[in-house]
Amino acid sequence: MKRFVFLLILNLLESQVFAKNTSAVGLMIGSPTGINTKHFVKKNAIALEGDFSIISGKLYLTASYLWHDFSAFPKIEEGDLPLFYGVSAAIFGDAPAFGGALGVSYLFKEHPFDVFIKIFPVIVFEKKTTLTFIGGIGGRYFFK
Repeated sequence: MKRFVFLLILNLLESQVFAKNTSAVGLMIGSPTGINTKHFVKKNAIALEGDFSIISGKLYLTASYLWHDFSAFPKIEEGDLPLFYGVSAAIFGDAPAFGGALGVSYLFKEHPFDVFIKIFPVIVFEKKTTLTFIGGIGGRYFFK
């Protein structure tokens, strides 16, 4: 499982170099705080997203498959405000985890940036299986 999540995120990061206007990298502050990447597979619809951080010497990786709903909120004058939701797989230190993803992002119209807030309800499979919530706020730069 760890290898699968690692390869998925590595592939996502690698795609950042070759994509145009569909790939972004930035920071997320929250639980966990770290690097965030996003790659739209279908323009403004489906995206792959990954989070990476190291906390107390342990690696935390999250990979998500997201759908975006650009009509969930009333239309705004500038930019876009999509709701996104999806499924996630993660590694929290040595423990695998699975769950969902839910958030909102603001995509600037004139600038290649977005800001977002998201939450992940996840089931962590340790010695004792637990339900936990992670998430945060952040921003990303979209490559041109």
